[in-house]
Amino acid sequence: MRPFGRCFAKAPDPARIWQDITRWLQERKTSESQAETGNDSHPPLPSALRSNVPSCDPFFIGREQVLADLHRGFEQKAYRLLTIIGPGGIGKTELAKHLANDLSDLFPLRRYVDLTPAVSVDGICSKIAEWFKVPQLPTSKDPVQAIEDILSNTPHMLLVLNNFEQAVEWAMSTVGVWMQNLEHVQFLVTSCEPLGIPGEHRYQLPPLPVPSKDLDGRALLEGRARNESVSLFVDRARRTDTEFELDEDNVEDVLAICRKLCGDPFNIIAVASTSHQASPAEMLED
Repeated sequence: MRPFGRCFAKAPDPARIWQDITRWLQERKTSESQAETGNDSHPPLPSALRSNVPSCDPFFIGREQVLADLHRGFEQKAYRLLTIIGPGGIGKTELAKHLANDLSDLFPLRRYVDLTPAVSVDGICSKIAEWFKVPQLPTSKDPVQAIEDILSNTPHMLLVLNNFEQAVEWAMSTVGVWMQNLEHVQFLVTSCEPLGIPGEHRYQLPPLPVPSKDLDGRALLEGRARNESVSLFVDRARRTDTEFELDEDNVEDVLAICRKLCGDPFNIIAVASTSHQASPAEMLED
């Protein structure tokens, strides 16, 4: 049951939020003019323009090197638009969230937007506006221009657009336009396919390493070998069953499960989460 406060909370006023953003942009322009006289302070960001990247699972298994490499790419200014590409369940969203959170030292503003329902230019702009706490864009403006107005005077920022695959057809007329007109904005996108925009840097996210057929389970138990798929399975199994341990009785079954699931993080997590109901041997039978 929802708290009564939420049920009867007053809905935000789109016009008021838009006014707050517009006022902030005007105040920022004024403060930049004043900086020439020695006053370099800026007005505080309204809540709609503060970083909102979701928190991440601190136990990020199997993607540590990828995360470090992509972070280095942003540090070296290699990406204006980075698209993380891969099939559903491969871990694109989790990687993007970790990366965006880790980039706080480079971007004072990082804004996360889930584009899952967007299937048009209006849909893309409406979802971005919603995540900027603007429930409705001004009807008197072209939606692409309205979003550009919001972004045009923000600090150097990273715009994270998650789940773009169903809207790729309109990528050029939205992200492509903003890339041309907003030099201080960089984009981090997740998608099942590339956006096809000039300047796009593509990273194909692979599955986790699958245990080789000759990997000895005893070597894993003794710490002489390591496999990320197995590490993820054990971590998630322990979250469901705190007494779960990788041992001589189940290690070969866990290896077989990870091979069967081809290193797919989503499926490994789903199967491992049943550890309180079934042993690894029983999981293999299903």
